[in-house]
Amino acid sequence: MQVDDKKLTQLNATDARAKGATILEDIKVTGVERNKSEWLVHLGSGKSVTSKILINASGPWVNEVTNNILKIKTKKSIRLVKGSHIIVKKMYNEKIAFTLQTNDKRIVFVIPYNKDFSLIGTTEVDVINPEKPMIDEEEINYLISSVNKFFSKEIKVSDIIETYSGIRPLIEDFKDASKVTRDYAFDLNCENDLAPLLNIYGGKLTTYRKLAEKVLDELSDYIPKHARKKWTSLSNLVN
Repeated sequence: MQVDDKKLTQLNATDARAKGATILEDIKVTGVERNKSEWLVHLGSGKSVTSKILINASGPWVNEVTNNILKIKTKKSIRLVKGSHIIVKKMYNEKIAFTLQTNDKRIVFVIPYNKDFSLIGTTEVDVINPEKPMIDEEEINYLISSVNKFFSKEIKVSDIIETYSGIRPLIEDFKDASKVTRDYAFDLNCENDLAPLLNIYGGKLTTYRKLAEKVLDELSDYIPKHARKKWTSLSNLVN
């Protein structure tokens, strides 16, 4: 099964709106105020919104949001890792994916993509800044050599039609980090009986639904009991 991540995000937003959520896009948060009963969030539009709970699900920017926007110093650390992919013309006709064991004990996938192409990835490169990730020459060579080690039909740089890269925030200093490094972890901040803040560290597309249910479990002391019923696995985003 393949998923269009952009479309999936749009469907979730549409579904949330249908259930009563207010969706605000392309609006900058300029500041926040925190008191015992709620958060007051100031927006770039000149308006402000209030919330009983604030959830920081900003991915690789999670600590930047906490430290610089929320003005709450966190001691949690993450490792930012760039993962890059290349897309080439279809390398084989079978509707199967290949898992390749690389020389450095990692795994590279070759996956049928959009009928006429093959998707190859991913790399793992430490970065400092998550802004505008792009594949570099070393990553391209790494993916090509990994594939050519196993396929009789070799590929070269000129065969690449498109590339894309993303940043994964890997958890560094949580308890039992070895078990959750590539998954997710929560950091609930409700110090001095102030309105709660939940920072989400890690997480990925394939676990987003279960993660959302776990968020409600984590916030169970602050939300109505009827809101905690698990239902998402039985609900379609598209009717």
